[in-house]
Amino acid sequence: MPTRRFLGLGVAVVLTAALLLWVNRKPADSHGSAASSASAGGAWFVDVTEQVGLDFVHDGGPVGDYFMPQIMGSGAALIDFDNDGRLDLYLLQNAGPNSNSANRLYRQGSDGRFEDVSQRSGLNIAGHGMGAAVGDVNNDGWPDVFITEYGGIHLFLNDGSGRFNECTQAAGLDNPLWGTATCFVDYDRDGWLDLVIVNYLEYDRNAPCYDDSGRQDFCGPKSFAGTATRLYHNLGNGGESATAGVRFEDATVASGLGRLKGPGLGVYCADFNGDRWPDIFIANDAWPNYLWINQRDGTFHERSRSAGAGVQQQGPGGREYGSGGGRRRRRWPLRRIRHAPFR
Repeated sequence: MPTRRFLGLGVAVVLTAALLLWVNRKPADSHGSAASSASAGGAWFVDVTEQVGLDFVHDGGPVGDYFMPQIMGSGAALIDFDNDGRLDLYLLQNAGPNSNSANRLYRQGSDGRFEDVSQRSGLNIAGHGMGAAVGDVNNDGWPDVFITEYGGIHLFLNDGSGRFNECTQAAGLDNPLWGTATCFVDYDRDGWLDLVIVNYLEYDRNAPCYDDSGRQDFCGPKSFAGTATRLYHNLGNGGESATAGVRFEDATVASGLGRLKGPGLGVYCADFNGDRWPDIFIANDAWPNYLWINQRDGTFHERSRSAGAGVQQQGPGGREYGSGGGRRRRRWPLRRIRHAPFR
């Protein structure tokens, strides 16, 4: 059975203004002061963004038209793309496919500083970037990269020279929806990483939303119908060399994941019930979460309620109604998870 060296997990995240690094990972010129601060009871994390050479600026695109994907991006991934034992950093942009703001790949050097290697990596694409996952999908020992976007997806294979080559269509992958979170998981335990793509809403940018005072505002998660999470089964490369590529087949319907739709934003793939088979947890926006339990036969059953992973809204519920040809929305309250024995 082929072996796997990497298991990638990508989630849709909002980038903060600075990168926080563990104090023991500081470059030599700052390690002493950072360690002293920690030992003296100071902050465990310090901002070293500029110090380590990270000059990334996230671009959400032009403002003023309340384009909903602008408030949902973007993702990031830690990846040791050159197998030197040090984690590198891949950051996504959200300004659109016609923007000059492209995704950036930073290589970490032995001194803890980062070098921008985006141009020669092949990963410097522009789009409405949402989530990213890292995993060795063709079992050649090099981590590959998968990206979700509003309106598309991208799979890049690592050729081992610092270069990534896109193979999305050749691999049989397609998702024209609003993809958010994503995760690599070997759900059938055949030694090949499969792919989970969480989708958000059937968003229509020509259907504006308004706040309670009648002013145009960004739409909320209840303004449009949710969409189904997609599952792709990795067929491997048929025993051929790694250069032959990799193929996926759509297992969304066959697995059962296509039965339920929702405004998915997050995903975590792990063995939640201790049977040594990976399950899939989907975090929905203002909607009950989904916990898909692996039935060990290629199918999943949804068990969020019995597992205590359902979401309850606190306080008065929100409501929506049409107004003046658009949509009016109320802000929804925070939610909490109710804990109950898993069955």
